[in-house]
Amino acid sequence: MEGFCRKQSNTFPLSDKIALMERDDNMEEEISLRELIEVLLKRRWLIIGITAAAVAAAAVISFFVLSEVYQAQAVMKRNPELTIQVPVTLPEGEGERLIILEQGKYRDLTVRGEIPMEVIQEAVKDPEFLAMAAEESGLKIEPSSLLGRIQLENGESSGSNNTANTFKITATGSTPKEAKAIADGAAKALPRYLAEITCRELEKTQQSLKESLEKIDTASSSAELGQESSAQNETLKEIRTGIIKKYEEIGIIKSIAENEYPVSLVIPASQPTEPIKPKKMLNIAVAAVLGLMMGVFAAFFWEYWTSTSLKEESAEGH
Repeated sequence: MEGFCRKQSNTFPLSDKIALMERDDNMEEEISLRELIEVLLKRRWLIIGITAAAVAAAAVISFFVLSEVYQAQAVMKRNPELTIQVPVTLPEGEGERLIILEQGKYRDLTVRGEIPMEVIQEAVKDPEFLAMAAEESGLKIEPSSLLGRIQLENGESSGSNNTANTFKITATGSTPKEAKAIADGAAKALPRYLAEITCRELEKTQQSLKESLEKIDTASSSAELGQESSAQNETLKEIRTGIIKKYEEIGIIKSIAENEYPVSLVIPASQPTEPIKPKKMLNIAVAAVLGLMMGVFAAFFWEYWTSTSLKEESAEGH
Protein backbone atom coordinates (compact mmCIF):
# COMPACT_ATOMS: atom_id res chain seq x y z
CA MET A 1 0.00 0.00 0.00
CA GLU A 2 2.79 2.39 0.89
CA GLY A 3 4.64 1.57 -2.36
CA PHE A 4 1.50 2.17 -4.35
CA CYS A 5 1.01 5.59 -2.77
CA ARG A 6 4.63 6.51 -3.43
CA LYS A 7 4.31 5.41 -7.04
CA GLN A 8 1.08 7.32 -7.52
CA SER A 9 2.53 10.46 -5.94
CA ASN A 10 5.38 10.48 -8.51
CA THR A 11 2.95 10.22 -11.39
CA PHE A 12 1.54 13.55 -12.82
CA PRO A 13 -0.63 14.15 -15.84
CA LEU A 14 1.14 15.55 -18.93
CA SER A 15 -0.90 18.75 -18.84
CA ASP A 16 0.30 19.45 -15.29
CA LYS A 17 3.93 19.02 -16.35
CA ILE A 18 3.47 21.45 -19.25
CA ALA A 19 1.83 23.98 -16.97
CA LEU A 20 4.72 23.70 -14.50
CA MET A 21 7.28 24.18 -17.31
CA GLU A 22 5.45 27.26 -18.63
CA ARG A 23 5.27 28.73 -15.13
CA ASP A 24 9.00 28.20 -14.69
CA ASP A 25 9.69 29.90 -18.05
CA ASN A 26 7.50 32.84 -17.11
CA MET A 27 9.29 33.19 -13.80
CA GLU A 28 12.65 33.19 -15.59
CA GLU A 29 11.43 35.85 -18.05
CA GLU A 30 10.13 38.00 -15.18
CA ILE A 31 13.43 37.64 -13.35
CA SER A 32 15.42 38.52 -16.50
CA LEU A 33 13.25 41.54 -17.24
CA ARG A 34 13.47 42.66 -13.65
CA GLU A 35 17.26 42.35 -13.71
CA LEU A 36 17.42 44.45 -16.87
CA ILE A 37 15.25 47.16 -15.33
CA GLU A 38 17.32 47.11 -12.15
CA VAL A 39 20.52 47.57 -14.19
CA LEU A 40 19.01 50.53 -16.05
CA LEU A 41 17.83 52.14 -12.81
CA LYS A 42 21.13 51.45 -11.10
CA ARG A 43 23.12 53.04 -13.94
CA ARG A 44 20.57 55.73 -14.79
CA TRP A 45 22.97 58.60 -14.11
CA LEU A 46 25.48 57.12 -16.53
CA ILE A 47 22.82 56.88 -19.24
CA ILE A 48 21.57 60.39 -18.55
CA GLY A 49 25.11 61.78 -18.54
CA ILE A 50 26.07 60.23 -21.87
CA THR A 51 22.79 61.34 -23.48
CA ALA A 52 23.16 64.88 -22.15
CA ALA A 53 26.77 65.04 -23.36
CA ALA A 54 25.74 63.95 -26.86
CA VAL A 55 22.91 66.49 -26.98
CA ALA A 56 25.19 69.28 -25.73
CA ALA A 57 27.88 68.43 -28.27
CA ALA A 58 25.35 68.40 -31.12
CA ALA A 59 23.89 71.74 -29.97
CA VAL A 60 27.31 73.40 -29.75
CA ILE A 61 28.35 72.11 -33.18
CA SER A 62 25.02 73.01 -34.82
CA PHE A 63 24.72 76.51 -33.34
CA PHE A 64 28.32 77.68 -33.10
CA VAL A 65 30.58 75.55 -35.36
CA LEU A 66 28.72 74.73 -38.55
CA SER A 67 28.20 77.62 -40.97
CA GLU A 68 24.67 78.45 -42.03
CA VAL A 69 23.74 77.85 -45.66
CA TYR A 70 20.86 79.68 -47.34
CA GLN A 71 19.15 78.70 -50.59
CA ALA A 72 17.35 80.83 -53.18
CA GLN A 73 15.50 79.74 -56.31
CA ALA A 74 14.58 81.43 -59.57
CA VAL A 75 12.09 79.87 -62.00
CA MET A 76 12.89 79.91 -65.72
CA LYS A 77 11.33 78.41 -68.83
CA ARG A 78 12.55 77.09 -72.14
CA ASN A 79 11.10 79.10 -74.97
CA PRO A 80 9.32 77.14 -77.71
CA GLU A 81 10.49 76.69 -81.25
CA LEU A 82 10.48 79.92 -83.29
CA THR A 83 9.61 79.91 -86.99
CA ILE A 84 9.48 82.87 -89.36
CA GLN A 85 8.58 83.31 -93.02
CA VAL A 86 11.26 84.21 -95.54
CA PRO A 87 11.17 84.51 -99.34
CA VAL A 88 11.72 81.31 -101.23
CA THR A 89 14.71 82.95 -102.93
CA LEU A 90 17.00 85.08 -100.80
CA PRO A 91 19.06 87.67 -102.69
CA GLU A 92 22.75 87.22 -102.00
CA GLY A 93 23.94 89.51 -99.22
CA GLU A 94 20.41 90.09 -97.84
CA GLY A 95 20.51 87.32 -95.24
CA GLU A 96 20.95 89.61 -92.25
CA ARG A 97 17.95 91.79 -93.12
CA LEU A 98 14.98 90.94 -90.93
CA ILE A 99 12.50 93.07 -92.91
CA ILE A 100 12.22 92.13 -96.55
CA LEU A 101 9.96 94.41 -98.55
CA GLU A 102 9.90 92.48 -101.80
CA GLN A 103 6.70 90.60 -102.47
CA GLY A 104 6.85 87.02 -103.53
CA LYS A 105 6.52 83.46 -102.36
CA TYR A 106 7.47 82.75 -98.76
CA ARG A 107 8.47 79.65 -96.84
CA ASP A 108 8.84 78.75 -93.17
CA LEU A 109 12.29 78.93 -91.61
CA THR A 110 12.96 77.60 -88.11
CA VAL A 111 15.31 80.09 -86.50
CA ARG A 112 15.29 78.66 -82.98
CA GLY A 113 14.64 75.17 -81.72
CA GLU A 114 13.68 74.18 -78.18
CA ILE A 115 16.93 73.75 -76.33
CA PRO A 116 17.40 70.37 -74.55
CA MET A 117 17.70 70.30 -70.76
CA GLU A 118 20.96 68.38 -71.08
CA VAL A 119 22.57 71.41 -72.73
CA ILE A 120 21.38 73.68 -69.93
CA GLN A 121 22.61 71.21 -67.31
CA GLU A 122 26.08 71.29 -68.83
CA ALA A 123 26.03 75.08 -69.07
CA VAL A 124 26.09 75.62 -65.30
CA LYS A 125 29.42 73.76 -65.14
CA ASP A 126 31.11 75.91 -67.78
CA PRO A 127 33.66 78.40 -66.38
CA GLU A 128 32.45 80.97 -68.92
CA PHE A 129 28.92 80.78 -67.55
CA LEU A 130 30.18 80.94 -63.96
CA ALA A 131 32.13 84.10 -64.83
CA MET A 132 28.97 85.65 -66.30
CA ALA A 133 26.94 84.67 -63.25
CA ALA A 134 29.52 86.16 -60.90
CA GLU A 135 29.49 89.39 -62.92
CA GLU A 136 25.68 89.60 -63.01
CA SER A 137 25.38 88.89 -59.27
CA GLY A 138 27.21 92.10 -58.40
CA LEU A 139 29.22 90.29 -55.72
CA LYS A 140 32.96 90.32 -55.38
CA ILE A 141 33.25 86.58 -55.75
CA GLU A 142 35.53 84.25 -57.67
CA PRO A 143 33.72 82.42 -60.51
CA SER A 144 35.37 79.13 -59.53
CA SER A 145 33.73 79.33 -56.09
CA LEU A 146 30.29 79.11 -57.75
CA LEU A 147 30.97 75.63 -59.10
CA GLY A 148 28.58 73.28 -57.33
CA ARG A 149 26.63 76.12 -55.72
CA ILE A 150 24.37 76.61 -58.75
CA GLN A 151 22.10 73.70 -59.58
CA LEU A 152 19.20 73.10 -61.97
CA GLU A 153 15.98 71.30 -61.16
CA ASN A 154 13.34 70.25 -63.68
CA GLY A 155 9.93 71.82 -63.25
CA GLU A 156 6.44 70.91 -64.37
CA SER A 157 5.81 69.28 -67.72
CA SER A 158 3.61 70.79 -70.37
CA GLY A 159 1.35 68.70 -72.58
CA SER A 160 1.50 64.95 -73.00
CA ASN A 161 5.27 64.74 -73.35
CA ASN A 162 7.68 64.31 -70.48
CA THR A 163 9.80 67.32 -71.36
CA ALA A 164 9.78 69.94 -68.65
CA ASN A 165 9.32 73.44 -70.04
CA THR A 166 10.10 75.12 -66.74
CA PHE A 167 13.08 74.60 -64.49
CA LYS A 168 14.54 76.10 -61.34
CA ILE A 169 17.94 77.65 -60.79
CA THR A 170 18.96 76.94 -57.21
CA ALA A 171 21.84 78.82 -55.60
CA THR A 172 23.34 78.63 -52.12
CA GLY A 173 25.10 81.29 -50.08
CA SER A 174 26.35 82.00 -46.59
CA THR A 175 23.81 84.82 -46.17
CA PRO A 176 20.26 85.34 -47.52
CA LYS A 177 21.42 88.30 -49.58
CA GLU A 178 24.28 86.35 -51.15
CA ALA A 179 22.05 83.38 -52.05
CA LYS A 180 19.52 85.67 -53.75
CA ALA A 181 22.21 87.60 -55.62
CA ILE A 182 23.81 84.41 -56.97
CA ALA A 183 20.44 82.97 -58.07
CA ASP A 184 19.46 86.20 -59.82
CA GLY A 185 22.91 86.51 -61.41
CA ALA A 186 22.71 82.96 -62.77
CA ALA A 187 19.19 83.59 -64.10
CA LYS A 188 20.37 86.71 -65.94
CA ALA A 189 23.55 85.11 -67.26
CA LEU A 190 22.04 81.87 -68.57
CA PRO A 191 20.04 83.34 -71.53
CA ARG A 192 22.98 85.47 -72.64
CA TYR A 193 25.41 82.54 -72.32
CA LEU A 194 23.20 80.20 -74.37
CA ALA A 195 22.73 82.88 -77.04
CA GLU A 196 26.47 83.49 -77.28
CA ILE A 197 27.42 79.85 -77.67
CA THR A 198 24.67 79.45 -80.29
CA CYS A 199 26.02 82.43 -82.24
CA ARG A 200 29.54 81.06 -82.06
CA GLU A 201 28.39 77.73 -83.49
CA LEU A 202 26.53 79.52 -86.27
CA GLU A 203 29.61 81.58 -87.08
CA LYS A 204 31.66 78.40 -87.36
CA THR A 205 29.08 76.96 -89.73
CA GLN A 206 29.10 80.14 -91.79
CA GLN A 207 32.88 80.06 -92.01
CA SER A 208 32.78 76.44 -93.14
CA LEU A 209 30.21 77.31 -95.82
CA LYS A 210 32.31 80.26 -96.93
CA GLU A 211 35.33 78.00 -97.38
CA SER A 212 33.20 75.54 -99.34
CA LEU A 213 31.94 78.39 -101.51
CA GLU A 214 35.52 79.46 -102.29
CA LYS A 215 36.36 75.91 -103.31
CA ILE A 216 33.31 75.80 -105.56
CA ASP A 217 34.30 79.09 -107.20
CA THR A 218 37.82 77.78 -107.79
CA ALA A 219 36.46 74.58 -109.28
CA SER A 220 34.07 76.57 -111.51
CA SER A 221 36.91 78.75 -112.78
CA SER A 222 39.00 75.68 -113.55
CA ALA A 223 36.07 74.06 -115.32
CA GLU A 224 35.52 77.11 -117.51
CA LEU A 225 39.21 77.36 -118.41
CA GLY A 226 39.36 73.70 -119.20
CA GLN A 227 36.17 73.90 -121.21
CA GLU A 228 34.49 71.21 -119.19
CA SER A 229 31.02 69.98 -120.08
CA SER A 230 28.10 72.30 -119.54
CA ALA A 231 26.45 69.65 -117.32
CA GLN A 232 29.33 69.83 -114.88
CA ASN A 233 29.20 73.61 -114.84
CA GLU A 234 25.48 73.53 -114.13
CA THR A 235 26.08 71.10 -111.26
CA LEU A 236 28.64 73.42 -109.74
CA LYS A 237 26.26 76.35 -110.09
CA GLU A 238 23.50 74.41 -108.33
CA ILE A 239 25.83 73.49 -105.49
CA ARG A 240 26.96 77.10 -105.21
CA THR A 241 23.35 78.33 -105.10
CA GLY A 242 22.53 75.82 -102.34
CA ILE A 243 25.53 76.92 -100.26
CA ILE A 244 24.63 80.59 -100.66
CA LYS A 245 21.05 79.86 -99.63
CA LYS A 246 22.22 78.03 -96.53
CA TYR A 247 24.69 80.81 -95.73
CA GLU A 248 21.95 83.43 -95.91
CA GLU A 249 19.60 81.34 -93.75
CA ILE A 250 22.26 81.03 -91.07
CA GLY A 251 22.74 84.79 -91.22
CA ILE A 252 19.04 85.29 -90.46
CA ILE A 253 19.12 82.72 -87.65
CA LYS A 254 22.21 84.35 -86.13
CA SER A 255 20.70 87.84 -86.16
CA ILE A 256 17.60 86.57 -84.37
CA ALA A 257 19.57 84.42 -81.92
CA GLU A 258 21.34 87.53 -80.68
CA ASN A 259 18.05 88.98 -79.47
CA GLU A 260 15.64 86.06 -79.02
CA TYR A 261 16.99 83.98 -76.14
CA PRO A 262 16.19 80.25 -75.85
CA VAL A 263 15.30 80.60 -72.14
CA SER A 264 13.66 83.37 -70.16
CA LEU A 265 13.03 84.29 -66.53
CA VAL A 266 9.58 83.53 -65.11
CA ILE A 267 9.91 84.21 -61.37
CA PRO A 268 12.97 85.96 -59.91
CA ALA A 269 14.59 84.63 -56.75
CA SER A 270 13.25 85.75 -53.39
CA GLN A 271 15.43 86.29 -50.34
CA PRO A 272 15.31 83.25 -48.02
CA THR A 273 14.44 83.70 -44.36
CA GLU A 274 15.66 80.41 -42.88
CA PRO A 275 18.86 78.45 -43.56
CA ILE A 276 18.65 75.00 -45.09
CA LYS A 277 21.76 73.84 -43.23
CA PRO A 278 22.50 72.91 -40.54
CA LYS A 279 19.22 71.32 -39.45
CA LYS A 280 19.80 72.11 -35.80
CA MET A 281 16.81 70.42 -34.16
CA LEU A 282 17.22 67.32 -36.30
CA ASN A 283 20.90 67.10 -35.35
CA ILE A 284 20.02 67.41 -31.66
CA ALA A 285 17.26 64.77 -31.91
CA VAL A 286 19.59 62.31 -33.67
CA ALA A 287 22.30 62.99 -31.09
CA ALA A 288 19.80 62.32 -28.26
CA VAL A 289 18.82 58.94 -29.72
CA LEU A 290 22.43 57.93 -30.34
CA GLY A 291 23.46 59.14 -26.87
CA LEU A 292 20.67 57.12 -25.26
CA MET A 293 21.72 54.00 -27.15
CA MET A 294 25.35 54.50 -26.16
CA GLY A 295 24.33 55.12 -22.54
CA VAL A 296 22.32 51.89 -22.34
CA PHE A 297 25.18 49.94 -23.89
CA ALA A 298 27.66 51.50 -21.44
CA ALA A 299 25.37 50.69 -18.49
CA PHE A 300 25.09 47.01 -19.34
CA PHE A 301 28.80 46.77 -20.16
CA TRP A 302 29.71 48.35 -16.80
CA GLU A 303 27.34 46.02 -14.96
CA TYR A 304 28.77 43.00 -16.74
CA TRP A 305 32.33 44.10 -16.01
CA THR A 306 31.73 44.73 -12.30
CA SER A 307 29.74 41.51 -11.77
CA THR A 308 32.43 39.45 -13.52
CA SER A 309 35.14 41.05 -11.39
CA LEU A 310 33.23 40.30 -8.17
CA LYS A 311 32.76 36.68 -9.17
CA GLU A 312 36.49 36.29 -9.90
CA GLU A 313 37.42 37.86 -6.54
CA SER A 314 34.95 35.58 -4.74
CA ALA A 315 36.37 32.52 -6.49
CA GLU A 316 39.91 33.51 -5.57
CA GLY A 317 38.86 33.99 -1.91
CA HIS A 318 37.53 30.47 -1.70
